[in-house]
Amino acid sequence: MVKDGNGSLVQATSTDFFYSITFCNDARADYWHHDKSAHKSPLPNQVCTTLAKLGKRAMIRWARDKGYPWDSSVCADVARSGNLELLRLVRDYGCPWGASTTAMAAQGGHIACMLWAHGQGCPLDETACAMAAAGGQVDVLVFLYSGGFPWDETTCTMAARYGHFLELEYAHDQGCPWDAATCAAAAEGGYLEILMGSPWDERTCAMAASCGHLRVLQWARAHGCPWDKTTLQMAEDSGHLEVVQWARDNGCQ
Repeated sequence: MVKDGNGSLVQATSTDFFYSITFCNDARADYWHHDKSAHKSPLPNQVCTTLAKLGKRAMIRWARDKGYPWDSSVCADVARSGNLELLRLVRDYGCPWGASTTAMAAQGGHIACMLWAHGQGCPLDETACAMAAAGGQVDVLVFLYSGGFPWDETTCTMAARYGHFLELEYAHDQGCPWDAATCAAAAEGGYLEILMGSPWDERTCAMAASCGHLRVLQWARAHGCPWDKTTLQMAEDSGHLEVVQWARDNGCQ
């Protein structure tokens, strides 16, 4: 037996220690709610997320009965793990979902989970391709494109930001649009090989400077990439003194 914050006794079991701790936390929250002065903040969504990942129906039912909130982030977190059984479970209890659910399944490489959710009416939009690219899931990207699902510039941008050259190359070869944001994202990540051949503007130098990627900045400038005062400002704000000095020495004002 353990005491909660209100002096009551709560039964602790060796098999469900987390369950006991959750009860204690709930009792403590109830205790603070008796204080009329304050302490009436909403309960965290993380509780339901954690219980869903544990996969215990009674615990999920208890949490919902006690008023612990949840939102579409719970389904998204479960989908990212690829556990279809858990996704079915939280949906059985009425957990909301949205395009983030299919997108997170795509990011994790879980095609079956993504398709089940979509088949049950969950939206699947261009975010799924973008997150597949962000997660380095070229198989998912191929599947989505082959199935006629949409993508946009964000797919290339996310692939560039996380250094996934294969995904970027595939998307671009298949006609996925890209723009200067793709090059800026590559510069932010320090991925010089992705930088080459992408359209760019002043954001490329600015993002390289903000992350301290002097080599990327030097290469971009040597190949005609434009810059402006934002490059110097972002290097200064981020504390990259070597970049600041080089930019000043090379005429950035």
